[in-house]
Amino acid sequence: MNKAIRIHSLSDFYSIFGLPFQDSELGTSVQLFFQNGGTDCYVVRLIQDNGSNASIVVKNESKANDVLEFTAKEPGVSGNELTLQVDYDTPLPEDTFNLRVYRIADDGTIVESEEFLNCSMDPDSPRFTPKLITQSSDLVNCVLKIDPAEIVKKQSYSESRYPIPDSATSNWRDNLITILSDQGSKTTSKFQISIEGSAFF
Repeated sequence: MNKAIRIHSLSDFYSIFGLPFQDSELGTSVQLFFQNGGTDCYVVRLIQDNGSNASIVVKNESKANDVLEFTAKEPGVSGNELTLQVDYDTPLPEDTFNLRVYRIADDGTIVESEEFLNCSMDPDSPRFTPKLITQSSDLVNCVLKIDPAEIVKKQSYSESRYPIPDSATSNWRDNLITILSDQGSKTTSKFQISIEGSAFF
């Protein structure tokens, strides 16, 4: 923005500034410049003083609270070309999601795309969404709109779906699992396992 960029070909212009708008005089001028033997062209992107960055806020499932805000990295109407897509086709769909960012031209053509797989809302995760997107995306920034302390971590469960109590809030010894054995029902703090009919160990 407001900086002269040196380009050496029409393809340079397209890769840096994107495809021109249909009625763009600049796009036509740059094309004619190179068609007529030009070699060095300087292009400056300008914007009105009150130009802002396009943004969108993602809410929680109940739509009661703002959770994430995505903002175009560059100001101006070009941010209106950006589209976000979220899906939960991950190995852990309860904990992670995939995010794709597209720049879509007026004719519906995808001219730029980014893919971020296994995004997490866990602030301790290396794929914590706000940090991952802001550091890795060329198109958008991402900001957490809620206090990280409000992100509730799910209670852990064993494969049998028996809840493992939070030791900070309950006495886990009072929640020992009852295991059936040859001697009948007993309460124990030690598991034994038999694999394919072997002796218990």
